[in-house]
Amino acid sequence: MMYSMIEDVRALPDYILLVTVGSGDVGDDEKIVYDLKPLMEMDPDFRVLEDDPDLYQNVEISENYSSITWGGPRELLVDELIANGVSLDDAILDPELSQALDYADDEGAEIHLADELYDDDSSYDADMDRIYRLDNGLSDDLDDDDFSSASWSDMY
Repeated sequence: MMYSMIEDVRALPDYILLVTVGSGDVGDDEKIVYDLKPLMEMDPDFRVLEDDPDLYQNVEISENYSSITWGGPRELLVDELIANGVSLDDAILDPELSQALDYADDEGAEIHLADELYDDDSSYDADMDRIYRLDNGLSDDLDDDDFSSASWSDMY
């Protein structure tokens, strides 16, 4: 039986977390985007993160890689992240989450996190094709004849 473990976590702007989850096998990683705002609205222990941005940025992985924590009662288990998070591929297609993936750093430089996270251009191009198709009312099946992958580059 394989167990999921947290391999990396990044605190993004607007209380969005980017979490890498895997089973320990090479190439088995999944990137999950987790929106912390709904939890912050419901749970006073997490609401503290909104008042203390430095605490939010200091998210850590637990010693057994099964959760992320900000100390005290503020802990998210890997199962919660998987169940209520969104895969990176789906987050790119979500207007609210995709904005969190593109932001300016402290020096004002633009960060395009999706560009940084994709290892090869082919998977990113396929996502851009899918975004173009959905934005234009086309099928998201990339094998359809109603679309030429070259045409989206003119749009973005």
